[in-house]
This record gives sequence, structure tokens and C-alpha cells, in this order.
Amino acid sequence: MEGRKEAKSSIILFCLFLMIFSFGCEKEKVNNTSGEDSADKSTFKIKKAAIEPLPLLEEDYLFQSSHGWLDDNTIIFSASSESGYYLYTYDVLLKQKKVIYQTNKIIAEASISPNGHYILLYTFDDDEQAFIHILTAKGEEQYTMSIPSREIAYSWDQNSETKLVLNTFYEDWTYRTYILDFKKEKLDEIELSQPFAKWYTEQEFVYIQLDEDGTELAGTLIKENAQNNSKQTILENVLAFDSSKDVMFASRIRDENLLEYVFLNEGEEINHFDVKWSLEEIIGMIPDYALNVQVTAFYTFVPNGQRAQLIMYNYETDEQQVIMDDMEMAPIAVSPNGKKLLYGFSLENLIELSTE
Repeated sequence: MEGRKEAKSSIILFCLFLMIFSFGCEKEKVNNTSGEDSADKSTFKIKKAAIEPLPLLEEDYLFQSSHGWLDDNTIIFSASSESGYYLYTYDVLLKQKKVIYQTNKIIAEASISPNGHYILLYTFDDDEQAFIHILTAKGEEQYTMSIPSREIAYSWDQNSETKLVLNTFYEDWTYRTYILDFKKEKLDEIELSQPFAKWYTEQEFVYIQLDEDGTELAGTLIKENAQNNSKQTILENVLAFDSSKDVMFASRIRDENLLEYVFLNEGEEINHFDVKWSLEEIIGMIPDYALNVQVTAFYTFVPNGQRAQLIMYNYETDEQQVIMDDMEMAPIAVSPNGKKLLYGFSLENLIELSTE
């Protein structure tokens, strides 16, 4: 089809792209929202942490997954029943849930915008058509569209949360890239050299370019201008990355036993920290992460014997704290104030951090 681009000839490479980009699609990994009681960046000291399962299981519906934080105390989760598919809010303090949206289409993913004002809902009812719904935080539908696709990937604009960059993928591994401005109800196709791009500036996007044969896990972090397609290398041997309006992070393989996390502002390094981690272990499980711009904190897992530690790293003060030991590596999502995390393969657990 005219306009489509090859994702690469190798199915292995495509799967690697999906694995890397799943950090961003599963939930919004960068939290820019201002929390009600956001902690002071230099004095956010964790005294203890407690984990408990969220009481989201009910007999009248099948819980699917949590999808992140609307504010310091409210999450969203999806569920299904014989009558349809539902999106709920749940207040972790009041322990109250509420249906905010119902559809007859399967809910594939839900993603909260950087400032918590909107929710992207990705649904489908067959293998050839994807549906994008933009909801307010209360579940009011602001925009909806359908587009031919077997799979989609997306990333919010960190500076204007009414825009997203979308990739649509097809059965033959070709793809298209679009800019969706749902406030203006505009969908414009753009040309980028690789899929799975994230916003950097208004006209620039960042992505990982892997080798042609798809045999390498890490690649080159590239910045590309969508107007003239000029490119600039940012970092080499990058495993994963994310970008916000204030900071970009990248994890890169330094050697066979060292993983480095680098934090950048306008291309200049702010800070970094290293983790001893063999390449063999990294291939087996890429560590998940959450980036909280409000408290300048980065949350991830580091190896600890056969298990892992969940840590918090302040990229401004270069302080690192252990949140919990003896953890299984699983997805995480952090609240705006940085004091609560969702944890688990369906984000079904709540970790509360005490600073007293």
C-alpha cells in the first residue's frame, strides 16, 4: 500500500521493537502531573514501604488490568462481563470504585495523558480495525476514530496533551505514522525512518534504531526532524528510553556486565548510575521503570541474587534508595506525588511509601 513503510524484514526485529516499546504502551511511564502533596525533591526519604493487593476482584465482572494514576489517590482499571467492557476509577483511600465508560468492544489498552486530564482508550472488535477513544478523566468521550490496523503504538506529546504520535501496523509488518490532534480533530500522516517514536520537541521525535538483521537487543538512540528528516545520534547501545518535557532517560549496555541509566536535559547529561547486570540476564527480563518528573525520581529494579530490589533514584540529587527487597520484576506505575506505586503484571498491587 502506498505510504506504508517497512518495519524491517525480520519478524525477530519487529518483536524486539514491540518488547522495547511495550514500556510506553502498557501505561504512561512518565508522570508530569502535579500531586496534591508533592514531596520536596531534596528531602523525599523513604522510611518504610508496604505492599497489598488491591480489592478490585468482583463476582459480577472479570478484572483485566489497572492502567495508572489520574491523581495521587485515583487509578483507572478495565474489566469485562457478559454485558460488555468497562473502564473504572478506584480511589485507593476511600476504597470506592466507579464505572466511567462502557463499550461493546474489547479494551486492549488504556493510557493516561501526562497531566492526567485525558484517557486514551484503544479498543477493537476484529483483527483489522482499531478504535481510538479520547475520554476526559471523568469518562466523557471527547473524540473517537477508527483506523485499519492489526496493532497500534502511541506516545503522548509531553508539551501538549491533546496530541499523540500513532503507529499503525499491518499483517505484512508495514506501518504508517500519524500525528493525532484530537482537539482539532486532525490526523496527519508523517514520515519517520522508524516506528515507535516518542516526542522530543514539536517537530522532533526520538526512537531506537536497531541493526538491520535484528540480532542485537540494543540500538542507537536517534533524534529525527519530521519536517526535513534530518537525524542526530544521541546515544549508542540503548536498550530503552523515555522522554518528558524536562528530562530524557536512557538505559544503555556499557559492557557484558554493566547497565547504565543516563538522564539528559536538552542533550546534556544531568546524571547517571550504573547497575551490575549481565547481558544474559537482561535479555531474559528487561527491567520495567517509572519516571516521575514532579519529584525528579526514577523507579526501577536492580538484581539482588535470584530476585530484585525495587529502587528510587533522584536524578537531580544523585540519591538512591531501596524501596523493597526480594521482589519479582513486574510492571510499575507511580502516583504524581511519588508516594504510591501500582505493581504487578496486571498492576493489581499497591505499594505505599511512608516518609515518617
